[in-house]
Amino acid sequence: GNLKISANGIGYYLEPSSMRGLSGTIKIDDGQAIGIFGGNGSNIDIQAPMIFEVGDINSSILNPLGSFGIVGKDGTNILNSGEIKVGNGSVGIYETDSVVKNFGRLVSSGSSINENSVRVMIYGNKGGNIINESTGFIDAGDFGVGIYENGKNYLLTIPSVENRGVIKAGDSYYDPVSGNEFHSIGIYGEASSIKNMTASSQITVGTGGIGIYSYNPSG
Repeated sequence: GNLKISANGIGYYLEPSSMRGLSGTIKIDDGQAIGIFGGNGSNIDIQAPMIFEVGDINSSILNPLGSFGIVGKDGTNILNSGEIKVGNGSVGIYETDSVVKNFGRLVSSGSSINENSVRVMIYGNKGGNIINESTGFIDAGDFGVGIYENGKNYLLTIPSVENRGVIKAGDSYYDPVSGNEFHSIGIYGEASSIKNMTASSQITVGTGGIGIYSYNPSG
């Protein structure tokens, strides 16, 4: 069935546990709400035609906070074959020391452009591994990031990103007031290993965009 989650809420909490076979739509409001949280080696398997709708931040308030479709921590395995729509300032899938395999779709649903509009389809932290499989389709839209992997100051393992499918990011955004430019990026990796795996793998970006940005790369 369908589920709606308000600010600071969590739709499903797993620690540790396994989840498979959900159906319907999970709608997630702004304000650090989470659709599914998995910790301590949980297994989250999202099958089509499951849909997540992660809402835009509320830009009318001070210090607005984005939300998350799926969060996995501490050895959690996330498999996505469904569709995750990501609004401005929010994250589709967030992992820390976990594994994400995307067989489905993560797409931008945000419309406005301002300094709070950055949306990330998949965000990895510490020693995680992210694979966009051959059927995986990621479209971060304008002023968005397809995959962001942050291994900074983490020495136990080297985080990795592998793209075997399609990743798109739209145009970058120039703020005429501050003079800052915010780039749309296909894959961003810091202290991480990044591989665009096959001849059929695609990364395309719009005006001012960056296909792959690797800072202090490893491997």
